[in-house]
Amino acid sequence: MPTKDRRCFLQLATWFVSMLACLGALSTSGVAATLDGLESTRTGVDVQMQPLPHPPVILLHGSGPRRMPQSVVSMQPFAELLVARGFQRRHIHLPVYPQGGDRVQSIGAIRSAMHRIRAQYPEGTTFDIVGHSMGQFVGMMAVLEGDMVPMVRTLVGLAGVAHGQDRRNRGCLLLGGCGDLFTLLRPAHGGWIAATLRRYAAELGRMKKCSIFSPEDGVLDPYDSGAFADGTNVELRNIRHVQFIKNAYVADQMIARCLADGS
Repeated sequence: MPTKDRRCFLQLATWFVSMLACLGALSTSGVAATLDGLESTRTGVDVQMQPLPHPPVILLHGSGPRRMPQSVVSMQPFAELLVARGFQRRHIHLPVYPQGGDRVQSIGAIRSAMHRIRAQYPEGTTFDIVGHSMGQFVGMMAVLEGDMVPMVRTLVGLAGVAHGQDRRNRGCLLLGGCGDLFTLLRPAHGGWIAATLRRYAAELGRMKKCSIFSPEDGVLDPYDSGAFADGTNVELRNIRHVQFIKNAYVADQMIARCLADGS
């Protein structure tokens, strides 16, 4: 090869090697940028790995007769109270289950919803599960029957019925009837509900529990059915049953007294 051609070849080869080095640097910086962005595709869903100001929350509504409109028991007003207090809207989940109080259908619907919600987050994420009225019991049983205790940071009951109640729901006679949950949860602290809680005593003991209730509830008897001896129990005065999901004071007390640790 002539000297001039050899010199041109060496210059071209040097340029080509330099370009490869630049491309390698760009590729490496691109990977670093992706890692710095803290994006994860665990479980096939893109999620932000940055710490949340509050753990994600699952809000569970209460239950009434089969023909009761879902809007009556919706937890949307409570979700808005949490958003106003700094919770991120996209990390507040409001799954629904059918009205009527059918045990298998209600618990099954929420158990499936919890599995779907958990799959949206990195492994090990814990949730605050807040249930109003029957929602406390349905959420609790979905966790226990679905072997999901590790995902629970706090189980909160707002005027909950974890231990059942003595009073009959009068609406069951007027609005399409009620399912077996309304029967199984009577009497309070007895029968089926007592046996169920004994069966899951070990699992319940591993969960942080908090219950908020009021002597002026007007619906629950006993009004403190949601209380647990090994949990945090908060008595608020002059809060009616349906007001729990719309009352700013209830939201403030829940955040301060139920969710404060680690939130």
